[in-house]
Amino acid sequence: MFPLIGIDIGTSSVKVVELEKKNRLSNLFFFPTPYLKERYGKIDKEIFLKQITSKISPSTLKKSLVGVNIPSFLVSVMTIELPKMSRKELEVSVKVEAKRKMVPPPGPKSIFQYTPLRTFSKGKTSFCEVAIVKGESEFVENILDIFNTLGVYPSIISPSCCTLIHGFPRGSEVYQKNAIFVDIGYEYTKFTILEKGSLYIYRSVKFGLKDITSKISSSLNVEFHNAEELIMKEGVPEVDVDLNDRVKVAEEIMRQKYEASLAGKSQEEVNLLELRVLWQTEIEKITQEIRRTLVYYGEQRRERIEDIFFLGGGAGIKGLASCLSQNLGGRCEIFAPLKDMEMLDKFQLSYIERISPLFTNAASIALSIPTLRRKKEVVNFLPREIKEREIIVKKELTAITSVLISFCVVFLLWLNIAINNKVLRKNLANLKMEKKRIAAPVKTLEELKKRKKVIDERALKVKELMGERLDIYSILEKISLITPQKIFLTQLSIFPKKEIGTQIRRKGRSSKKKKEKGLKRYILKIRGSCFSTYQEAIDLACLFKEKLEKESVFTNVKFTPPKLEKVALKQEGSKEIILTEPKLRFFSLEAEIVNQ
Repeated sequence: MFPLIGIDIGTSSVKVVELEKKNRLSNLFFFPTPYLKERYGKIDKEIFLKQITSKISPSTLKKSLVGVNIPSFLVSVMTIELPKMSRKELEVSVKVEAKRKMVPPPGPKSIFQYTPLRTFSKGKTSFCEVAIVKGESEFVENILDIFNTLGVYPSIISPSCCTLIHGFPRGSEVYQKNAIFVDIGYEYTKFTILEKGSLYIYRSVKFGLKDITSKISSSLNVEFHNAEELIMKEGVPEVDVDLNDRVKVAEEIMRQKYEASLAGKSQEEVNLLELRVLWQTEIEKITQEIRRTLVYYGEQRRERIEDIFFLGGGAGIKGLASCLSQNLGGRCEIFAPLKDMEMLDKFQLSYIERISPLFTNAASIALSIPTLRRKKEVVNFLPREIKEREIIVKKELTAITSVLISFCVVFLLWLNIAINNKVLRKNLANLKMEKKRIAAPVKTLEELKKRKKVIDERALKVKELMGERLDIYSILEKISLITPQKIFLTQLSIFPKKEIGTQIRRKGRSSKKKKEKGLKRYILKIRGSCFSTYQEAIDLACLFKEKLEKESVFTNVKFTPPKLEKVALKQEGSKEIILTEPKLRFFSLEAEIVNQ
């Protein structure tokens, strides 16, 4: 964003504000207005430029957007109602009505601008209300001539009454309310009424700080510059005496002076009560002018204004704004946009707060420059050809900027492609070299992977075979433990049975396949014998069978009993009857062994 420079040309001094951004203060200063003695209202170019360029370099001025304020004594404002018409017809009508009705009457070199206020209807006819602002072409030409020396054209030349609203942030409640602005200047006091941000009334009274200082100087019998210093130091003193009781006030002043003389104080020391009495007349005069303006507005609009803003050099005098607020009532405050801005470290906050009201108009004209791009009418006394040239320059600058940006983008894209291409070529060459370098290790690695795969397969096979191997020793140990003592094992053989393959089962709705690996089974055949009767041999064999069945390793145990010979009853004395003779009898058992 370009720097913004606001220049407020007053009757006694020129105030300059430089903003780096819209809300950052970078410089402010003032100097006496260099009016030509032979022609009041025309500015001495050499002195003006010397003062400006001593604080702001010409190069900074050239790259900045400059706004200049028109002095109040050259400005007049009137509000009229006209039938709704085209823009060109409205411009002609505005000039005709202003020359015919404006007071004081415009001169031959007066120029006019207008700002629309509102539209309304009377019956079937539509009307528009506009505020007409008068300026002087000589002043505009004078300003253009001064800045043309530096090759600079101001962006806006406008009176302060038209730019005050831009000192408030966009969207502030002032834009939706009616307010009066009281600018207490050096020679003039200006009254501006804004209706929802639009200019409605502007009047200037030839009464200001110069008149107040002159009266205090003559009444207190002090030099003019001493009176100025006194006003800046003491302001409007606070007293506890009722100022309406003039007799009591006079007695109190005499008493204080008498006590001061007894105390041996200097007679040149000013009595603060006497200073306050002198101020009271001036305060009442300013209050009367404010009320007169408010009454006139109330007669025109049938509305009240409750917001009062003070600005200018008078607003910076200690106690003056508060005294006026007490007389007027309502919401009164000092309008000083600079005190809410960011600022460089070289500025002291207390100093800015004290002098900020003096620079309100300069800050407002600077802050109004960005609003020129909006479609709403802005009062700007720049000649039409300069406005059009500025528009053309902006369009050309925009076009050139667009072309440069496009060129830069294309160049950067080409540069990016070229760099990427070079990088890719280099990377490709490196990859080729790397490929040649690692070709042999890669081949060796592949062979090692193949060998590893063969070894892994063989290891897996060995593991499977180890898993299928039957633990003969544990089986023999179990058989030895469960064999009854009277049984002699004559033969024991173990041999594999055919394998049970993989079974696939389905469960529930999920229809998921579950693989169960078959268990390796073996056949156990035992041939045993015992020396006993047939009944005892059967009992021993059945006992042996039951013990085998209890072991989880053995399943499907089958029993082949010993052969039964012919039964011959035989009784030995009182003993039991024996059906078979004891002898060596043979039986066999067969079972499946599960390899877990």
